[in-house]
Formats: sequence, C-alpha cells, structure tokens
Amino acid sequence: MDSIRVFFLFLLVIISPISVAVASEELYSSEQLVSRQFGEPSLKQVRQGLQDVLVKVAGNRDVLSKPVILERTRNAKRMLQQFGYRAAQQAIEPDGQAKIAYILRLDFDSRAVDQMLEAAGERPLGALRPSLVVWLAAQQRGQRDYVSPDGYIYDKVKAAAAKRGLPLRLPLLDLSDQRALPVSDLWGLFDSSIQDASARYRADAVLAGRMIQTSSGNWRYEWLLLQGGKPQRFSGNGSLNSEIPEVMDQTADKLFAALKGSGFSYRLEGLAVRISSVNTLSDYIDIVDYMKSITAVTAVHTVMMQENTLELMIELDGNLEQFEHALGLQPQLVPTESVGQDLTGLTLNYRWLR
Repeated sequence: MDSIRVFFLFLLVIISPISVAVASEELYSSEQLVSRQFGEPSLKQVRQGLQDVLVKVAGNRDVLSKPVILERTRNAKRMLQQFGYRAAQQAIEPDGQAKIAYILRLDFDSRAVDQMLEAAGERPLGALRPSLVVWLAAQQRGQRDYVSPDGYIYDKVKAAAAKRGLPLRLPLLDLSDQRALPVSDLWGLFDSSIQDASARYRADAVLAGRMIQTSSGNWRYEWLLLQGGKPQRFSGNGSLNSEIPEVMDQTADKLFAALKGSGFSYRLEGLAVRISSVNTLSDYIDIVDYMKSITAVTAVHTVMMQENTLELMIELDGNLEQFEHALGLQPQLVPTESVGQDLTGLTLNYRWLR
C-alpha cells in the first residue's frame, strides 16, 4: 500500500489538475540573506520578514501601503514565533568585502497574520494557487541555448517564486521538450509553440524569456507571459539579481489578481467531493475523467490523496441537483452519506466500486 501512496504523490505532480498547494508553513515564513549570525534577529530584519509574509499570504504587494499594515508592522516581533540560521551556498559583499552568507529563516504566527490582513480589508489568498511553468533561453558569447533548470539562473527564479508563494513547474528539457520547442522557437518567443510544449506540464500559466548578456556583464530580457490563452509581452534590462525578482513579482501580481478578480477562492469556495476506496492509478484517472465529462463541471482540482481517499474540489456552472444526478449515473460511485442543499462548506462523500 505504501508503494501505491508514493505512486499517487508522483502522479499528482505529473498529471493532476493545474492548481498546486503551497505548504502552509512556507506561506507564513520568510528567508533573508545575512552576513553573519546575530543571535536574535533585529527589528529591521523581522519587520522585513513580516512584510514579505504579508505580501505572500495576501498575493498583493499593495497591501504594504495600507495604514493598518504600516501601523502594526512596527510591532513585528510580537508576531514572530521562531527563527533560525543556516549556511548559504553563496557569499555577499557588505562594505565591499566578500563574506560567507547565512540564511535567516523567520516563522510568523499564521493566525496573527490573517487577522492583520482582515483588519486591512484583505483576504488571504489561500494555499492552493495557480502554477507556472518557466522556459528560458540565453545568448552568451554569441551562442544561444536553453537555460538549464539546474543552474544558478533558475535558482534565482525558484527563490523569487517561493518568496511570492507561486508554485513552479520546471521543464525537463528532454527530447520531447526539445522536439516540441526548439531553441529557435523559444528564442523567437513564438507563443503557439511555447503553449504546445507547455501542455504536458498542465500549468495555469506559462512564462518564457530570452536573455542576452551584454559586454558589461548585465543582461537584456524579453518576456512572454501566456495566461488564459492571452499573450502579454514585456522587456527589461539589468542584473539577474534585480530583473528576475521583478519579473516574477509582475507575473505573480497578474496571476493572483486574476484569481482574486474571478470571484472564486481556491481556499474558501467550491464543492468538495471525497471518494474512498481509490486504490489504483486507474481508479484515479477514471474518477477525474468522469468528473471532467460532466457538463456542469468547469474545473476539477485535486486537493489531497491520503491513504485510499481522494479529495477533489469541483467548480460548477450549474446547481447541486444536476451534479448529484450526473454522479448517480456512474454506478461505481456510491454515496456514503446524505448531503444538504447549501454549497457553503459542503462535502459530498462517495465510495468507489471497482
């Protein structure tokens, strides 16, 4: 049974619907690069960490300008639960002198953070968030090639995405990827080729970039964001340390704004369906495929697979009776308890018969 559980975890990464859950403990923590271990972090460091967490949880950089937030972040240390240091794999240069760096991790009280946001009129975005696949090509010394997801450039992409709580899916750059998206097409930022190559990663949005290193060592960038089938193009120039975080911030702002503006909260709304006796990969695929085939269903999100129980979040364009009727047409789905008619907090429970 453990092997089935492990296989399901792999399956949810590869073929599950596009929304991805961010671990809640990561949403309420922040990390900073520091030159040494000071013992207890300074008020400035804690305040910066709390600001980072507020932006990450709210999904909105503008939250920091709200008067309630400005006032309450003055007492940031009251919300700090714990902190720790670990050695970093890089050096920093304070005062022009290179020194081995440390990473300071700050963990904040999630309830206090949520209450602060609510006082400012903001609602936490939630842990289940839209995902992004990122393709990069670079030109160095006249040569154009893919940027390896294992290299230092993607390390900066991953760090910037983690700071915003934005789930990433990185391309494998295997033969399938290279056939679907040659370097020339990626360099040309051809949206149709990029969209087709990204289909295997089942992400909500796609970010593609081409980077040219100049003689000064800085970079020029052209970016393409594909969101909801609509291409958005923008450009920039500067160092990796400045441009990568900025473009990831812009991307997160766009994705999260669309999520907030849709009127649907991945965290708070939707119809939960819990199905027991899901024992095999085939069971999972059959269930999800059937849910997607129902006319009233607009989206199916995998929330959890634990032991042999699958939990789905269903978006409906119709009423509960229509959906339950459609489920009743599938003889392998057997209801295990009666349900009410109000969608708020509702969970439908079924058992899968094989």
